[in-house]
Amino acid sequence: MTEYDKENITEILHGKGTWFTANLFRLIAKADGENRVKLAKSFPEEVNTIHLYLTGKTIQEDNNLVLQ
Repeated sequence: MTEYDKENITEILHGKGTWFTANLFRLIAKADGENRVKLAKSFPEEVNTIHLYLTGKTIQEDNNLVLQ
């Protein structure tokens, strides 16, 4: 994940970009809680970035998600 990705989350989630991280961001945003936790095992920084953007909480802070 680049600084550009971090600075342009809104545009990326609205469809800008076709690179891997842009597609991953959109996948994370669409994932339900269970699948978002699964994605976090492989992409923890990316999932936390998008989850924080969408919910205002990190994955660890979100009591609605069960981390294993």
